Amino acid sequence: MKKILATVLLLLYLCTLSAFAEPNASPTPSPAAQTSAAEPYSGSATVSILYTSDIHGNIQRNEEKGTLGYSGIAAIQRSLPDSILIDGGDYLTSNLFVAQDTVDNVLNLMNSVGYHLAAVGEADLLNGSQVMKEVQEKAAFHMLSSNVTTGSDRTPLLGSTKIINVKGINLGFFSILNPELRLTTGLEELTDIYLEDASKTAQNCVNSLKEQGADVIIALTHIGTQDSTTVDQLAAFVSGIDFIFDGHDHQANNGRFIGETLILNPGANGEHLMQLDLKFGANKSLRSFSTTQWSYPALEKLPMDEAIVYLENSIIEAQTEFLDEAVAISKVELPYPEDIGYRSVPLGNFIADSYLKKTTATIAMVEAGSIAAGIPGGSVTKAHILSILPDSRVLQEKKVTPKALKTALESAVSTLKLKDDGTIDPDSATDSFPQIAGFRVDVNLKNEPGERVMKIKLDNGVTLNLTDDRTTITLVSNSRLLSGENAYDVFDSYPVEAEYVSEGQALLDYINATEEYPDYTEARIRMTDQQKSYTGLIVTILLSIVLVVMLMVVIIKMMTRVS
Repeated sequence: MKKILATVLLLLYLCTLSAFAEPNASPTPSPAAQTSAAEPYSGSATVSILYTSDIHGNIQRNEEKGTLGYSGIAAIQRSLPDSILIDGGDYLTSNLFVAQDTVDNVLNLMNSVGYHLAAVGEADLLNGSQVMKEVQEKAAFHMLSSNVTTGSDRTPLLGSTKIINVKGINLGFFSILNPELRLTTGLEELTDIYLEDASKTAQNCVNSLKEQGADVIIALTHIGTQDSTTVDQLAAFVSGIDFIFDGHDHQANNGRFIGETLILNPGANGEHLMQLDLKFGANKSLRSFSTTQWSYPALEKLPMDEAIVYLENSIIEAQTEFLDEAVAISKVELPYPEDIGYRSVPLGNFIADSYLKKTTATIAMVEAGSIAAGIPGGSVTKAHILSILPDSRVLQEKKVTPKALKTALESAVSTLKLKDDGTIDPDSATDSFPQIAGFRVDVNLKNEPGERVMKIKLDNGVTLNLTDDRTTITLVSNSRLLSGENAYDVFDSYPVEAEYVSEGQALLDYINATEEYPDYTEARIRMTDQQKSYTGLIVTILLSIVLVVMLMVVIIKMMTRVS
């Protein structure tokens, strides 16, 4: 199969399908009907595999958010007869608050849509081993957890491998969850769950699937590219994997090769669905393949299954009632300020402080675009928290250098402009503007972009060397900022050191804190007229001149003695 893949490498781009092409609508048989018995091979076949991952409770089709929802996923699957629908994990979680019936609700939707196979992510496992076993019993689809084991004999918690026969082609599947996640996501508290070595488990699964007669071997991985263990390493170290459907890092990828293995990633929150089409010829030889990345606009051409739409809406209505529950009494009232996109504000400071309180980081950042509403005084409901931080992404820590921090801040303030009277032009405000905690920044907007950050001083009194590319500082922020979106691409290459609760949960816990809050009213990003200091450069030049003169004097004296 690898030799075949190598011959079709150049065909990938020639055969790539448009995600906005109109598919032919057709009802889809149930998973059981599709996979109940091996079909004979007719001599040629096209097999379509549909993949989702990291949906994180975004169950409803939503144009504003760009989410497909399970009704949209079902519409895509029904438009592709005999397609296989699989998920890479993190489907049993909501964005922030988990209602009592969340697991059953998501499972009912996935069963109704017609999933064939699902791996597990770390967020799913946090429900506990017993819940996951109950999910497996209720699921109408197969579940894999190849390197997630339990018990003294370390047997797979769910399934290890699975072959699904489609049109006579044996598709072999296994799953890998990044073992590092046991130490960074709270899984260490689950003493009956183990995460085995990724590469060794993967190679064993590949060998097993080959013995079972798999024609194509596909790995469902929940690894990503941001930790010390990466999906690229798995592709490079394990022989025999034809395709990898990856997840966890939320980075959409329409197809890239590591060696002869093609890696695909649909991103997160149900914003995309990945389609892989495999075309086989004589003797089950893979002749070509193509990829499609489905997104919300394509749904306009597809009929919706009203039963699934109704189920989505019913769950959301029940969730709305659940979200009206009061969960905190706020001692502060911080309205949403209009200048949050170009100025350090109390609301932003307070939210950034909540990140520091929840983690072990030294500094915190949150982009203005993540904050959508103010904090009310008095009673605070779950709905309030979600309105303040609607995306409520997971908090992560990375160790970054002062130079990288300066680069990120420079990028974040690069679009700001001054009016003739010297004040900031509100029209130049940006969603990337940082609200911060744990440090102070001096910015001079009169300087050219790239030269505006004049000083960074930590709250412990240390002033950072802005050219220092060796020392590291632990930064906490949401997963979107740290993955390099908007102005913060410099942070993308740094590995994730730890992962915590969602932003919303951190804020809720901080509001409920009994101790006094640190001062959140001070402007932590100060606009200043300070100019770049050239004192150090001038001193260096003068010292160099003195040394050169001294050297010349010594040389002249030596020459005089010789003569």
